[in-house]
Amino acid sequence: MLAALGACGKGRAQESNPIPPHPTAGSAASQLPTQLNRNPNDIFDIGVPLPQISPAAAPPPASAGGLCGQIQEDFSGGHTRYWYAFGEFELVGTQEALRVKGTASSWSGFGVDTGNGNNGEAFDATGCRFLEFDIRGSFSGKMKVELTDFSGNSFESWFEAIPQNHHMKIRLEAVSGQISKMQWTAQPGTSIDLSIDNIKFTAGEEATPEASSPPVSDADPLMPVTAVDGHRQSGRYLQAVQALGDYFLNNQGNPPNATRRTEINGIAARAAYHLYEDNATHLCNGGATTSETQALFFNFMTLYAALTGNTEGAREAYAYLRYFMMPHDGAESPQLPDSRLGAGDNYPVLMHWMIDLSGEAQARTCPDGTPGSGVFGENTTYNRYDPTPASPPYASVAHNASGQVDLTQRQVGGGRHAASFSSAPDADQWLADGAYWAQRYGLGDAATFLMNLRRGLSEGLTPSDAESYPNTMRFAIFWGEDQAPALAFRGTTYQLYSGYQNPAAWEIFGRHEWAQNMVKFLADAQKKFKRLYRQDGPFMPVFKDGNWGWEGDDPNTHWMGFQYRTFAHLAHYYYLTGDENAKKLLDKFVSWYKRNIRIAEDQVSIPLELENGEQNTGSIRRRGYGPNEFALMAQGLILIAAKVDNAQLRQEAEKLLDFMLTQRAQNGSFPYTDPDPENNGTYGFHNAEAGIAFSLYELLLDN
Repeated sequence: MLAALGACGKGRAQESNPIPPHPTAGSAASQLPTQLNRNPNDIFDIGVPLPQISPAAAPPPASAGGLCGQIQEDFSGGHTRYWYAFGEFELVGTQEALRVKGTASSWSGFGVDTGNGNNGEAFDATGCRFLEFDIRGSFSGKMKVELTDFSGNSFESWFEAIPQNHHMKIRLEAVSGQISKMQWTAQPGTSIDLSIDNIKFTAGEEATPEASSPPVSDADPLMPVTAVDGHRQSGRYLQAVQALGDYFLNNQGNPPNATRRTEINGIAARAAYHLYEDNATHLCNGGATTSETQALFFNFMTLYAALTGNTEGAREAYAYLRYFMMPHDGAESPQLPDSRLGAGDNYPVLMHWMIDLSGEAQARTCPDGTPGSGVFGENTTYNRYDPTPASPPYASVAHNASGQVDLTQRQVGGGRHAASFSSAPDADQWLADGAYWAQRYGLGDAATFLMNLRRGLSEGLTPSDAESYPNTMRFAIFWGEDQAPALAFRGTTYQLYSGYQNPAAWEIFGRHEWAQNMVKFLADAQKKFKRLYRQDGPFMPVFKDGNWGWEGDDPNTHWMGFQYRTFAHLAHYYYLTGDENAKKLLDKFVSWYKRNIRIAEDQVSIPLELENGEQNTGSIRRRGYGPNEFALMAQGLILIAAKVDNAQLRQEAEKLLDFMLTQRAQNGSFPYTDPDPENNGTYGFHNAEAGIAFSLYELLLDN
């Protein structure tokens, strides 16, 4: 995840809905204990339990029919209810039914917001399978109905133009219990003259053609994992793994800032810097790290621990995630106290996408001469580092009057569409990979951690009945927009990147059908690239507004790291499942890669960029050397070779790993080199990917 996400709170502006704010979150202190490690053999047991995921209410049998829960929809019985319309739609009446008219020149809609019961009695969907309502009149185009429950879970379902009078019956997913918001939304150009009534939640009969997929429970089981011994006394690349682990854990080199270690409440925590040299490169501030870097550092540390038996780095990386990057995870920390978030489970157990490690304001200058953003607000671990022109000059997480981080507050100067907290879900998906390897090699029980990740990340997926590409991961998840001062509102950007899909994670999460849907999305991305550029292998980067293209909130779509990352994650999914549909995509990418690798004497060159301008779009560029690209391609080859016992793919991986060793620095790290020397540096996530590649070879092939 690159710097463009810094303004992700603005990504939803064109679709933002003017719903009244919810009440301020409560201030009850967290009752969860903070203590020293209880089980030193379990890297996930740092003495602070994660929130427990409760089983979702079991729906009544489909044959039960009738109503379920308490239905309180009443247009004329004197109940106060907050009906509203926005955009070009206008409420015509709310006495006999909800009646709305208008033609949308931009996104428009109408609905009801109960304010968690403060604006009127709430709809109750407890134990229900279906939302039903009568809709009369006419509309052009498409609309969707959106629901949000008191826990902040959300759901949406699209439907086409209807006959004059129609009874809608839509299968629910994700939401349950008390419904806080119900809203109908239409695309620009939609004309409506509608009335809606007889809104109810039912146990229902079997799904109608309009219905979406069945509900899934938070408590559904994860993928079963059998532990094996991963220790190695020798191996082709074991020394490289050990040297890189030593670089991270002992801060070898000059300057010695590969990682930063701290102690909080008696527990050691460690984070990897995004850029070790502290240069004004990429983020225009070397004192920062990203969720991308920290997730991959954690993943490497789990594999390093599996090989060497040294679990220190894995435990410390996990503790940093819990204490510094994830709000409302039960780890009470002065940097991000759960007690300031209030009670309930409306909040994310996901990583904030970029944070400060140095604790010092460091204004920098970007390589192109523009000023870096440095740190704004008090010097806590939560401040924005983002050099993009659209970056707002305020902290990326709200602070209160005392200068403390406080997610229950609106950001000063944030404006209407400022998100209080932003997550890059691609990186949170990667944590599932590290948790899998940790369980695979007997380093601890990650079940509760994975359950919480699955629940939080489900907020970023397209719904199962999405018009295009169900259950694919959207670009960002953010909280608090248009909801000052509460954090309860959640949103996502409506962009799908091929490089941000990780079907392996959803297989690990126990959602095989969802993982398959991601594979289908990647299949279309590959087909589209071939259709446009006559090259069979790479993936089109972005699906946005119903079209494939190169433009999105993250502008770095030309970067081959996205392509190799897609390949590596798809290969991990294939390693877990043996899915032949995935194998077909992988084979095409490998064939394309073989056609484009260049080996001359002691030099190995692979594509590092794709042209995405008006001229020669889709053509290859070879610029410098990137350990990240080499490592990701090697990871994918290793995983496929391990699954099918393919000696040729193993040798292809060795070519890449052997060349990487020739580019290694004396301190064991893997620097990045660019034609523009100002961009050179040793990046945390590059080195973590390198460590993962060497480790996977040792664990899966060198045995």
